[in-house]
Amino acid sequence: MVVLSADRPPGNLSMLQPWFQTGLDAWMLTIEASSVIALRTAMFAVGSPNSGSEAIGMVGEKIASGFALNRMALAGTLGITPEAAISATLNHYREKVGANIERLTAQPRDARVRGPAE
Repeated sequence: MVVLSADRPPGNLSMLQPWFQTGLDAWMLTIEASSVIALRTAMFAVGSPNSGSEAIGMVGEKIASGFALNRMALAGTLGITPEAAISATLNHYREKVGANIERLTAQPRDARVRGPAE
């Protein structure tokens, strides 16, 4: 019986471990980015007062993020193996997407429900 361990897969699976994790990271980025798209679409659909600034900021952040990734690649900070470079790229974009999710789901101070003590 073969027991797979997350620490050290047996045989040829150890070569696939970094790529398996990279695949999971890419899948998570896809899900998270889809959430941002849904949140922004809802914002635009209801005509939120922040829609215009969100649309402009969205384009600017994509350009800035692309330039930042290029700087990282030119500086050699993405890693020397293909796995490391892809992983660093995914992490770079997951940080940006995560910040977007936090910002888009944050409730404005005046929209929060006030409790009886307030």
